[in-house]
Amino acid sequence: MHSPAHPIVVAITGASGAPYGVRLVETLLAAGCDLHLTVSPSGQAVFTEEIGRTLDLERFDIATLLGRTPPTAGRSTYHHHKNLLAPIASGSFLTAAMVICPCSGSTLSAVAHSMGENLVHRAAEVHLKERRKLVVVPRETPLSLPQLKNMQALHEAGAVILGDPPRLPRLLPRGPGRRRSGRLRRGTDLRSTRRPPRAHAPLGGNDLMATGTPPSLTTFAPDRAGSRVRTYLELVRFSHTVFAFPFALMAALIAARRSLEDGGTATPAGWVLPGAGILLCMVTARTAAMAFNRLVDRTIDAANPRTASRHLPRGDVGAGEVLGLVASSAAAFIAATLLFLPNWLPLVLSLPVLAWLLGYSYAKRFTMLAHVWLGAALGLAPVAAWIALRGLSLLHSPADILPAALLGLAVTAWVAGFDIIYACQDAGFDAAHGLQSVPARLGVPRALVVSKGLHAATLVLLALLPRIVPELGVIYWLALVAIALLLVWEHALVRPDDLSRVNQAFFTANAVIGLVLLVAIAADLMW
Repeated sequence: MHSPAHPIVVAITGASGAPYGVRLVETLLAAGCDLHLTVSPSGQAVFTEEIGRTLDLERFDIATLLGRTPPTAGRSTYHHHKNLLAPIASGSFLTAAMVICPCSGSTLSAVAHSMGENLVHRAAEVHLKERRKLVVVPRETPLSLPQLKNMQALHEAGAVILGDPPRLPRLLPRGPGRRRSGRLRRGTDLRSTRRPPRAHAPLGGNDLMATGTPPSLTTFAPDRAGSRVRTYLELVRFSHTVFAFPFALMAALIAARRSLEDGGTATPAGWVLPGAGILLCMVTARTAAMAFNRLVDRTIDAANPRTASRHLPRGDVGAGEVLGLVASSAAAFIAATLLFLPNWLPLVLSLPVLAWLLGYSYAKRFTMLAHVWLGAALGLAPVAAWIALRGLSLLHSPADILPAALLGLAVTAWVAGFDIIYACQDAGFDAAHGLQSVPARLGVPRALVVSKGLHAATLVLLALLPRIVPELGVIYWLALVAIALLLVWEHALVRPDDLSRVNQAFFTANAVIGLVLLVAIAADLMW
């Protein structure tokens, strides 16, 4: 069996026929495919009933699913059915295909009607909207009229309905060398990450079916270029820029207010170059740092089941390619500081800043304070924005930077706190491989206490800001209350014995915090 370039999603739901799902997982792993697995609660119940082993969805073990040590040819990554922030719930995460085997009648209905109630439904919807292969293996017979209509709806949406499940084991290859039957090739060929448009789709002069051109990935060259860009954005987690960028804007707004009070001008043209410079510096510096981190950690990521599906371990990009991205981004960052001239401080400080950002990638090899290092890296955002706008004033009055420094300390404590929560997922792996982190050194329960302390410090530091920026008033204090509630909610999502909602705590809550504070500061400054 040819192993696809991208992972395959396999979902096991509550229809009879759990052995077929197990056999599918076993066969794909043996063939060298990388899998992302999810199991519904009813799928768990049927698995226990039909196979006689208890499958723990909270502490999933692939060996329990297969009844033996899994094949080493392919890797498997498990996602809890409630985790709607898992990679497979996003269209930006490239996959070769998804197979729901077995597929219950309720799952069939939910997917046909876009009811994203759990990760199985959401991942299936993603495959339909992204026009990737979705294979559904229903088990229930006889079929009611609503079920037949649901199958028709899925077929029309582009899914493959693989009926007659008792023949499934004969359709699955026993090894890489076995020739697949024509039926399996038509139904579950996973080599292409995207499907061509259906024959009845109105494509005009480019209708591939009308011309008889065989459908293949190379037919869609423009889409491949777009996929490459998406790969780079996913590699550096571009969406996570939302964590630090609002704080750079906060500092820029306060600095602009100070400049006006010092007799500066407020013409839009006067802020175009500095604003563009701050944006370019933020994006390029972060891209260089994240790409370098992925490059340095590629061996560690490959060994960790949670990160083994990242782009470098999976082979989506090469080390040389990523190194080129680091070099070009670093060069672009240094070049962007020229936009602040005649303020020469950003240019002079660009190399030390880059050294600190890139140095973080090695921190966990020698200190458990790597979380604080990361926090300080993001905490540089408001400080750097302030220097970019008021650098020359700092030469005469160093205390002028106090508002940005206070924001930077708050960001440092905040980021270190939520990074500790995120690192709890890898506490056992880090400890076993000699990597330093607070969870690995102190254990998950104590690490979560440290995280709470850091987030309490964040609130104290933010509460001090109005004392040195008197323009901040009622709106700011209301936002601070909202942020406190978000942090409480974030910690309520995570318990030492339940880390299934770490991603929700990590991204959802923290992405909102910076935006809430930015809106409040902007409103108070313009009030």
